[in-house]
Amino acid sequence: MVNRLLRWPLYSILLVSLIGCGQKWSQSEKENAEHFIQSVRLVVQAHGVSNKRGDVAMSRADFDEMLSLYKNALSEAAIVTDEVLAKAHPELPKNYRLYFQKGMELRISS
Repeated sequence: MVNRLLRWPLYSILLVSLIGCGQKWSQSEKENAEHFIQSVRLVVQAHGVSNKRGDVAMSRADFDEMLSLYKNALSEAAIVTDEVLAKAHPELPKNYRLYFQKGMELRISS
């Protein structure tokens, strides 16, 4: 579980470092990759809202904030192209869509 949780921030770091290195990224690819990074940031924020409550019931305001963050993250994820994800790492499109994006969809629907 921890390994999966660390995977997305690490992918973000990988993507940012690849964009900044000698690999050729077009301006549009860099802009598209920002949607990936923003989706991860939003999910981390949503988890922060969930975790701040400790062992007490979540307030309606916190729930609404968390849900909004997940919805915004899902919107960002939908913009990212598989080509840009694959440029960062060949397995990233499959893992991002299957685990990260699907996980957000499940959280929102439940």
